[in-house]
Amino acid sequence: SGSKASPSVKLVLFSGLISHDRGVEVAIDAIARLRARRPGRYALLIVGEGPMKAELAAKAHALGLDDDVHLAGWMDYAKLPD
Repeated sequence: SGSKASPSVKLVLFSGLISHDRGVEVAIDAIARLRARRPGRYALLIVGEGPMKAELAAKAHALGLDDDVHLAGWMDYAKLPD
């Protein structure tokens, strides 16, 4: 989405093929639990493409995580956050 997290936000990064065997949905569930305890403190950046991308976007939306979960699509490794 191009937005940058504020310095107080801890960014969790997943980079790779977005498929069922990668467990990315578990990371979305974890962000939802963390958000319930500490709103605005954690964000998830999912970098990659794959068969689950639309499903994960729908899950994040259904959980109200549009501001916390970002599906960036494919990104050059050199452009990944430090």
